Amino acid sequence: MDSNDEFLVLDVHFAATNGGLQCAFELVHQILQAPRWDEAAFERSKLFFINNNAGVGKSLERATCSKIMTAMIGDDLRFRDVPPEMLEQLTLGGVQAALEPHLHPTNIEVNVAGDFETHELEDLLLRYMGTITSQSQPPSRASLLGPPVVLQNPPIEQHHITWHLKDSDERAAAYIAGPAPCRWGPFGDRSPLAPLPGPPSPPPPPATNPAAAAAAALARRAHPLYA
Repeated sequence: MDSNDEFLVLDVHFAATNGGLQCAFELVHQILQAPRWDEAAFERSKLFFINNNAGVGKSLERATCSKIMTAMIGDDLRFRDVPPEMLEQLTLGGVQAALEPHLHPTNIEVNVAGDFETHELEDLLLRYMGTITSQSQPPSRASLLGPPVVLQNPPIEQHHITWHLKDSDERAAAYIAGPAPCRWGPFGDRSPLAPLPGPPSPPPPPATNPAAAAAAALARRAHPLYA
């Protein structure tokens, strides 16, 4: 089981022979109908996320991603690694209360891929997915969406960030650069980008004059793709 920004995903792999399809649906039905909330498993999960968070600053890729997310959305924890001190405050009851409403049958989406008989699949869906009940109401759309994402509006000099990750051996470098369409529009504005006045010009030959090179870089970054 895993989660992303939109779904809780339960990925089940099984053999299509000897009743494998039915066994898979029995398992899914049991998890959704009567999930077991185990204190020891919960503590192991907390420890996993705490250790995972501690590794952010030791990975070039994860540390770079963290820097980019900080520049874009600040400390919005919906898209960030949760700090260890917040993980320590979680309780099994609180997590159960937060997750159970999302296991409501109206929220289920089933995707099946493989070698199976259509009539058998339809019968199993009706028997195991169609009989899941819930005593609670499904969460409202407003509660699922939460507050809107607030994009940061850093000064123009912070649009181009260079930073150094200390390491025992200087062995790697990460370059994340354009040009690329800006997904949310210019910083501080969610409106679409205006059409480009024309096709992008090819890059000029390298300038030997430092002042000319700096002017060329400034002109390039004034392009709408760098908004």
